[in-house]
Amino acid sequence: MIDLVSFADSESPVRTGNTLNSLRFARGSCFFQQRDGTGRSDPASHTVRDRSTTLKAMSTFRLQFATRRIPKLARDYRYGTVVEAERERRIQFEIGPAATIRGYFTFDEFIEICLWKTRGRSAPLVAANNPEDVEEATRIALSATSERIRIGVLRSLSGVDWPTASVFLHFGHADRYPILDFRTLEALGIERNSVHYNFELWSAYVAYCRELATRVGVSMRELDRAMWHWSADKNR
Repeated sequence: MIDLVSFADSESPVRTGNTLNSLRFARGSCFFQQRDGTGRSDPASHTVRDRSTTLKAMSTFRLQFATRRIPKLARDYRYGTVVEAERERRIQFEIGPAATIRGYFTFDEFIEICLWKTRGRSAPLVAANNPEDVEEATRIALSATSERIRIGVLRSLSGVDWPTASVFLHFGHADRYPILDFRTLEALGIERNSVHYNFELWSAYVAYCRELATRVGVSMRELDRAMWHWSADKNR
């Protein structure tokens, strides 16, 4: 048996052929089962280490435009086609709030969110997931207290890595989360070719965006839209 803290320790969840490798979600428990042994980790050690690393990593971010521009950039935001815009509206105002109340995302909601984020690129992989695994993984992500577990359990699903996993937390979690994207990172001064996704980057990114949104007085959705639009407009 491997507990969730040990599972969340891994930068790359164990998969075979882009599917879970003998990991099963244990309903009513806080364990995953895996054939290849056991592992234990002290949650307190993660807390101390993560805080120190996060503070250091946050210093690498610097918003590339004046904060006063955030509201207008957010209003000017446009993403994709009319169909994609409608899908985003549904995710923000219907699917996300429903999942927050319910405590998990359904398989159909999972498919729709992945389709919106990757524009269909991950469709064959995400469709291969077991619906029960999707519900259980998203239930854990929306209820766990550990930041590593929240993002890590989502990444255990086929076709879901850091950027897509962040979307489920952004729209469905009671806490505020940004969407991880090369465009939003570019708006914070991180060149797309230099990005290496890992928990340290994710943790620092979340902390920085939360602080920035609070300081400017905007929602996380507004901040995400503003940063994405700034990058997209810059690279047209």
